[in-house]
Amino acid sequence: MFMVDLAKLDYDIGPDESAIFKDENGKLVAMVISDFCKCEKVLHWVNEIVQLNVALEKNVRKEDAGSIVICGWSAGLRSRTHLDLARNLESKHKLTPSQKSELQYKSASVFALFWNLVKSLGPREVVADLEKLVKDNNLYRMDTAIANGGKLQTYTIDVDGGVPLTFHDADLAPPSGVFARNYARAVHFERQPHDWSSSW
Repeated sequence: MFMVDLAKLDYDIGPDESAIFKDENGKLVAMVISDFCKCEKVLHWVNEIVQLNVALEKNVRKEDAGSIVICGWSAGLRSRTHLDLARNLESKHKLTPSQKSELQYKSASVFALFWNLVKSLGPREVVADLEKLVKDNNLYRMDTAIANGGKLQTYTIDVDGGVPLTFHDADLAPPSGVFARNYARAVHFERQPHDWSSSW
């Protein structure tokens, strides 16, 4: 378990506070948005989907504390690359093909909601960077209908404990993301084909 040395914190942002951090040249470094999604019922639904994924799928960082699982498109194993929706369900969970497709759709819907909130509330630099990555590399969006069938560019959220709200011809999330629970890792640098990332 990692402990935070509070004496070394430059900033401690409270749960009801938002902040924008810029460098000495005025260039954006980071942004924190309080109440990113204000609807408690939607947050409850999102949390259920995250917890379900973490419970059913393989943790990709077993050496780190907590769990982190890949959702959306994956290039497959390094030794055997193949572009497909991530197939990382633990074999002990006997889900039918339709249950797997439903889980993938709900997961992609969470990411679509997240992406549209980022586009509405987040910094333009972050949105433009990720949109450029998708466009320049002709990448799929996180659209499970491409692999599983169904209507393309559609996502559904649960707004009131079982009341679905479906968006058609929607702007879907970039190709992949991760869900995590209690995940922690020492500070490190990742090599990515983009400059920015966002988390919720």
